[in-house]
Amino acid sequence: MITYLKNLKEKVDRQVGSDFLKRVIEYQGTKGLVNLVNVSLNAIQQEHPGRVNYLPPCLFVEVTNRCNLTCPTCPLGTDLAYNGYNKKIIDQIPSLVYVTLQGVGEPLLNKDIMKMIRYCSDKGIATYINTNGTILTETKAYELLESGISNLSISINSFDEKVFAETR
Repeated sequence: MITYLKNLKEKVDRQVGSDFLKRVIEYQGTKGLVNLVNVSLNAIQQEHPGRVNYLPPCLFVEVTNRCNLTCPTCPLGTDLAYNGYNKKIIDQIPSLVYVTLQGVGEPLLNKDIMKMIRYCSDKGIATYINTNGTILTETKAYELLESGISNLSISINSFDEKVFAETR
């Protein structure tokens, strides 16, 4: 049990920051802390009942289904029109502590991605995106930092130009 909790703390510190509990209390109060305890206890007990008695602490939001690449291994769907940024979903789940703004597409193609990250950051919610990195400029990198992003992953299939071209 102690090893599990130590590993969990290290993972949480890495993904959402070492001030995680402070932010939960600051932004969500004791209700947020109680909810987090319920989530943690459920995970420790490894129970997955049909109905849970807590609100979700994490959310995955599909921010686009467009991409600037055509990778043969990607199940990318249609090129639907983006209808604009709506923060309603974030506001409807007051227990959130971590949001992944990612899906099948390239998140940096979403013109509102920085606003989305900033909105979450301002509410004390850690954010994560994964990009293919091909449109990540120095300016965009600074914008990401200024927006308050918590985690950024860049997918690199190969440093070999030929292999990269074949997979991307």
